[in-house]
Amino acid sequence: MKFKLFSLRSIRSKLVAILSILFVVVCIGMGLISYNTSSKALKDNSDNMLPTLATNAAIALQNFIDGKFESLNITANNIGEAEYSIDRIIMLEEQMIKGNYLMLGIAETTGFLESSNGMQVRITNEDYFQRALQGENVVTEPVPDDFIDPSRLVSVYALPIYTNEEVTGVLIGLRPAEELFSFINNIRFGETGTAFMVNEKGDMICHPEISLVESKVNYIEEALEDHSLQRLADTLTDMTNGNVGVSQYYYDGVERYTGYAPVQGTGWSIAVTGYKDEILSGLTSLRNTAIVVSILFLVIGIAVATVLANNITRGITAIVKNITYMADGDLSKEVPNKYLSQKDEIGILARSIETTQNSFKRMLEAIKNSSSSIDGQAENLSAISEEITSASENVTATIQDVAKGAASQAESLNSIMETLSEFSNDLNEIANSIQGIDKNANSISLMTEDSNKNIQSLMTSSKDISQSFGQFSRKINEFNDNVKQINDISQLINNIADQTKWLRYPQEVFEENL
Repeated sequence: MKFKLFSLRSIRSKLVAILSILFVVVCIGMGLISYNTSSKALKDNSDNMLPTLATNAAIALQNFIDGKFESLNITANNIGEAEYSIDRIIMLEEQMIKGNYLMLGIAETTGFLESSNGMQVRITNEDYFQRALQGENVVTEPVPDDFIDPSRLVSVYALPIYTNEEVTGVLIGLRPAEELFSFINNIRFGETGTAFMVNEKGDMICHPEISLVESKVNYIEEALEDHSLQRLADTLTDMTNGNVGVSQYYYDGVERYTGYAPVQGTGWSIAVTGYKDEILSGLTSLRNTAIVVSILFLVIGIAVATVLANNITRGITAIVKNITYMADGDLSKEVPNKYLSQKDEIGILARSIETTQNSFKRMLEAIKNSSSSIDGQAENLSAISEEITSASENVTATIQDVAKGAASQAESLNSIMETLSEFSNDLNEIANSIQGIDKNANSISLMTEDSNKNIQSLMTSSKDISQSFGQFSRKINEFNDNVKQINDISQLINNIADQTKWLRYPQEVFEENL
């Protein structure tokens, strides 16, 4: 079943789910961080511990070799002071028995060696002999025993014999190679950790597998053909350079950690190696512990989240229930006092709901008290509506009358326009008559010089002028009457306009009066 967080309906479920996921992420994150940190710390510890172990082993081996040289140096000094060869042989026999040497011998500067058991050989071409003649203390890697038993491996110790501060010979001592093998094999690291040692060429000179020593295996050379040995060859190359370090490589199909350090004064280098799985085996138990602890803390976290969610949502659930009652119109349910007294957001929400509930109660009480007043006002509004309806009817009748008066007024205006038109025509005729009078007056001025014959015509013209002035007087009187009618009509139009203004806003007038 596919899990969907948002399909959860209740806040409690969502809160528990979210906190659980948070705890899971935190536990997994902390587990991974602690595992990676511990793994890195363990690797760093191994990187530091393996080279340190190899360094300590190299120092111990160097001290072991130096101890052998110390005892041989005492013997060499005694031999250098001895006057007779018989005394030297006796000293060699005593030291051989005391120091568990396979053989002790004195080589002359010519390379001729005489041993404590009477054996005489020439070692002129041996490298350890030539280096001892130069004043060095020399120890060889395990080599076949060319003096007594070639089938066994021995370590050859060679150091100069001084007489009067001059090298007069070389003291040679043979010790079994098992000393070195045992020393290296005793270096352990865990259950699978071992040690080995190579020379300056990378040849294997000490190893738990003795066959590798006998055949002087050199993995640096073998890596030229077998590339799977390259990381091992790189490690051996770094060892032959006399460095201290740590590396990882595969050998026999197993990944190994190796720390190495040089053995001073020998050209050798010791490596301490162990299986990676064993070295990091602590990580397995650490991982299992981290998983168990993470699961334990996860369970505790989920339990704490559940309790916390219950404490948070309990108050919310109670308040939601109270809101539901309010939504259904039931204001009798009160918020529990224990939530009202809380100082957190739940308390704030509870007090807000209580305030809202009280506000609703007061509002409903006020509505109830004002319902009777609203009924009376409704009756008054009904009466006013009837009066407005009656007034509207009167206004309608008045508008109809005004419309009729407007039509009559339009007819009167048309009549006035016709009268004015006639008056205009009369004025034109008067103007023409005045022009005629002017012409007649001019004619009279001319006729005064004529004969009496024209006097009769003058009298006739005077009568015509008198008649014209009479008509002009009558036209002037009619014009005055028309002007008075125009003034009356204008007054009537103004009165109608005033009445129309009052009719245009009847309802507002009535509302203002109400």
